[in-house]
Amino acid sequence: MSIRYDQEAERYIYRLLLQSIIRERLVAYNRTPAGISIEVPKGGIIEVPITHTYKLGHIDISNDPVYIDSSGSRQVIDRMEQLLMLLGFQNERFLKELMNSALNYASALEAADMRKQKLPAPKQGEDTWVYVTRRYKEEPDFSPLVFFEQWVIQGHTTHPAARTKLSMEPEDVKRYAPEWGATPGLVPLAVKKESTTETAPFDIAMTEALLRIDPGMKREFDQLEGDYKLIPLHPWQVEHTLPEHYSQELREKIFVPLETKIPSAALMSFRTMAIRDYHIKTAVNVQMTSAVRTVSAASTKNGPIMAGLLKDILKEEETMTVSGDLAGIHYKPDHEENRTFYEKNIAAILRENPETSLREGEVAMPAAALITESPVTGRLLAEEFVGEATEEAVSSFIESYARTLLPGMVRLLSEYGIGMEAHLQNSVIIFKNRKPVRVDLRDCGGVRILPERLNRHFEEAPIDPSTNLLTDREEELTDIFSHALFHNHLGEIITALARNLEVPEEGMWASVKTVLEECFKETNNKRDQERIVEANSRMKSLVWMRLSDQFTDYTFVDAPNPFLKEERTYDESSDAAKNGH
Repeated sequence: MSIRYDQEAERYIYRLLLQSIIRERLVAYNRTPAGISIEVPKGGIIEVPITHTYKLGHIDISNDPVYIDSSGSRQVIDRMEQLLMLLGFQNERFLKELMNSALNYASALEAADMRKQKLPAPKQGEDTWVYVTRRYKEEPDFSPLVFFEQWVIQGHTTHPAARTKLSMEPEDVKRYAPEWGATPGLVPLAVKKESTTETAPFDIAMTEALLRIDPGMKREFDQLEGDYKLIPLHPWQVEHTLPEHYSQELREKIFVPLETKIPSAALMSFRTMAIRDYHIKTAVNVQMTSAVRTVSAASTKNGPIMAGLLKDILKEEETMTVSGDLAGIHYKPDHEENRTFYEKNIAAILRENPETSLREGEVAMPAAALITESPVTGRLLAEEFVGEATEEAVSSFIESYARTLLPGMVRLLSEYGIGMEAHLQNSVIIFKNRKPVRVDLRDCGGVRILPERLNRHFEEAPIDPSTNLLTDREEELTDIFSHALFHNHLGEIITALARNLEVPEEGMWASVKTVLEECFKETNNKRDQERIVEANSRMKSLVWMRLSDQFTDYTFVDAPNPFLKEERTYDESSDAAKNGH
């Protein structure tokens, strides 16, 4: 790998880390004419040169920060470990995650350059929309959704550990990562029927769906002695976790891996795969970003239940649909020792593929693709859709986008007590003629539900509480809503457009506020509106959650609210003491 990729990746992750520390208010700092001055616990200050601050608190850092000790001596701080040590954040595991994230981001940059050279060339004058729609018409197996998913190179835009894949070797990353255009074959694992638990309330179960794919797989499955069900496994899991932890099940033929592989393409979450007609969420016993990406037994149950609820609620919604979890299945060991581990590592979820329900002329893409540099034009996809680099054009695009995204989200929140994590990665946007027409939600793992509201409309839903989906706090719903929709969705798009096109943010945020207030007027929920529109915004403290080893409990901090006038925004002084940081 070229040293250029390493240097660019380390610089990017370092800037994300520094930005997160400041935005999460983990340190005491002051604004200066040149940027920000951070107080160092052992004495002295760190000066961070900043050229611009955006409405949600994003900052453009122009150069490496400088440490000035109490004697006035100056030292450039260009390494993450230096910064963390000076600020008193001595967490070796977190530093290891950051270094691994930088390593894998460098790999992603290398992958992007290599894949661009092999990409079928666009025709004269083609932009990304024309290029993708033409290939979709000409190539029977071409999926625009997979194309866009596999060209999201940066990953999570607000988390410095976005590319972390601890315990996975670099060569495995190249074999299986979406940014490398991976198309690994999933392994259908036959598991004794009595050793499985499946939730499949719709018209299809996991085994039935998989056996439709390949006649050879069905013949192989039919030749097994006894009753089995299929659980699709990621090939990394088959190579590493299966032989190490399930040797007895393999010996006793409780598990029988089939020879026929399931053709698949890696989507941006790495472990979710596109197969023919469906998406499959697989278990991979590797820490990615902040969590080990297995599939809990509770999620195999809750996913299909949530899909049923959401489909019922959204059946009349014109601009919002859900790619529901159709079935969830996991291994059921006959012993209690480490039961949870054995269940969640042999588990999978069968999910709808939003491309199967597209109408004529529609194209599906993850929202994250909008702020990704197109391999066709070198521009952000959002820039291409905006057209002219004017305040009027960007505001018009953002308004149409908000009118697609917000009505269903506000209704779910205020009427039904469901706070969806509709961030850039979980939201698939359906475009027609370059205009957003629908948003398709996927993966309900991070939602929060207020039973007090939901139970007004339904009998008590049998949600497994072990996944932390249920809450009795309205504030938790609005915190999830605020972080996902503003800090990790609309805010990222607006900031990217403002930065790249050099246009003001005010008009874009004014458009969002107009739509948001119309939505709240429809639902008549004043308390939610006050918390979201008229108070500080709320943002996940992702770095603090890693520093404090919080894997499942979310911590939120106050952040600027782009809907308020400047003089009414929050106190920018450090939140470290107030939030127990």
